[in-house]
Amino acid sequence: MNSRFYCHAAILLVFTLFVTPLAYAELAPSQLVHQPEVCKAEGRPENYFDKFQIERCEFENKYGTYFAILVNYIQQVTLSSRRYEGNSLGAWYYNALLGQRFWEGSLFVTGIEGGAGRTFNNKISTLSTLADAAGEGSTCYVPLLFMKQDLFEEKVYVIGGRIDLTQWFDVNAVADSGDTQFLASAFVNNPTIPFPDYETGFVVGLKPVKWFYVQGGMGDAPAFASRIGITKAFYNKLILAEAGVCPEIGKLHGNYRFIFRYDKQTLGLTDGSGARDGDAGFALCFDQELTDKVMVFFRYGLADQRVRKVSDFWSLGIQITVPFLSRKYDVIGLGVAQSITGDDFRKTNGPGVAAQETVFEAYYSFQLNQIITLSPDLQVVINPNADNTADPLVMASIRAVLLF
Repeated sequence: MNSRFYCHAAILLVFTLFVTPLAYAELAPSQLVHQPEVCKAEGRPENYFDKFQIERCEFENKYGTYFAILVNYIQQVTLSSRRYEGNSLGAWYYNALLGQRFWEGSLFVTGIEGGAGRTFNNKISTLSTLADAAGEGSTCYVPLLFMKQDLFEEKVYVIGGRIDLTQWFDVNAVADSGDTQFLASAFVNNPTIPFPDYETGFVVGLKPVKWFYVQGGMGDAPAFASRIGITKAFYNKLILAEAGVCPEIGKLHGNYRFIFRYDKQTLGLTDGSGARDGDAGFALCFDQELTDKVMVFFRYGLADQRVRKVSDFWSLGIQITVPFLSRKYDVIGLGVAQSITGDDFRKTNGPGVAAQETVFEAYYSFQLNQIITLSPDLQVVINPNADNTADPLVMASIRAVLLF
């Protein structure tokens, strides 16, 4: 095993020993745009971070300004792999977002992001990225720069600028964040929806009642996190429409989302016979509370197998909070996902192409203190990259997230 793994682990352990064990961090940068207009920090401060939270809320309520900072470090080691067995690679990134409310219902959001390393994402070929949060290896770039406006008592909302469409579409309470939940991209977003990284775009939504909403959005189809493509904005575009039903039975809440998308790009046919302009697809994204501590999720996606390697996709899993009485903020997650290859792709590429790639993942999120979470994680991938000849891949990971 790479000696750098032990070095990184030792640094992480030393760092965490100097942070006072506390409680739970409240705000992730990806949640910044969904925060209520009135910040609440209740109770008597018991430590310096409680006091900081209260002062931050007072500042936010007085000036309409608030922020969130996240640092994510991931170290992965291959326990079973034909080529990389015993190897270890890491990645880290930071995200700092700033929000400002100018008038009633308004919100301006911007920030900076950067990092280094991709773990095994560009080493081992898989249909599902092994570490979704390890990506753009740039020192510093602007991921978001947009304005949001709520209208008619928050029944209508409009967002425009440099946005991340995944913050609004295919959102899932259990399987949505590579920072705090599952690592594999198959449990973060539906792979049959060709989401770009960050893009110039807009979203318009209507929520006439508490339990139902409908929204539509559009963004640049070929977009990159560290580049702002103003000159070719909307030349190729991804168009999304989503309707959501959010029932509440007793005290148990659920979300049932139905998504249609159209990708207006020229795409090569998977059988190599030419190209076609655009393709359409359909997706489902559900999450449902079974108890106040147990929630399940399900996703399904359908794509045009004439131009997409993956024609069908499904995933399901469970999240258990407070798995032990003494661990109030810990979380366990278990999931399985399957990406199914299209008939045209399999026929063209021969018998070596498997009908599907299957991913199993389990993680334990351990709330070390009020700002640091450690998450050991285990992934097993059957038929990586839909390769019949590939050995099963077993990957162990440790993720450390600093959040305040």
